[in-house]
Amino acid sequence: DTITTDATILPFRDNLFDYGISIAVIHHISTLERRIEFIREISRVLNIGGKCMISTWIPPKKKQDGNEADQLITWTFRHNWTESGKDEIVHRYVHIFEMGELEGLVNYVDGLRVIRSMYSRSNYYMIVEKYSTF
Repeated sequence: DTITTDATILPFRDNLFDYGISIAVIHHISTLERRIEFIREISRVLNIGGKCMISTWIPPKKKQDGNEADQLITWTFRHNWTESGKDEIVHRYVHIFEMGELEGLVNYVDGLRVIRSMYSRSNYYMIVEKYSTF
């Protein structure tokens, strides 16, 4: 089964999952406050000892209106993915994380810690672990 939901308000009970994975989501969340809410939600639904891998894409930086971190990037949906059967160009919001910024979000969430982080092929990854509830 699949669901579509707001990543900052997950429709699951507290302490449900032993493992989670979030691929290429957090960089589309537009404010620091909402990114922290997202990390809190991950913590809320993890069991104590539960882990979640979170990844974020790091595109090449382009300066837009003096802000290099928050951008609208061009994305092309290929014709075989669109209802019209034609390529469609859209603009997508992306927050470009600096080194250490992703891990820094965990500092706002009690009972959660980073157990590993890495950079590979234009992506940051971190694995977090819930160690207590408050």
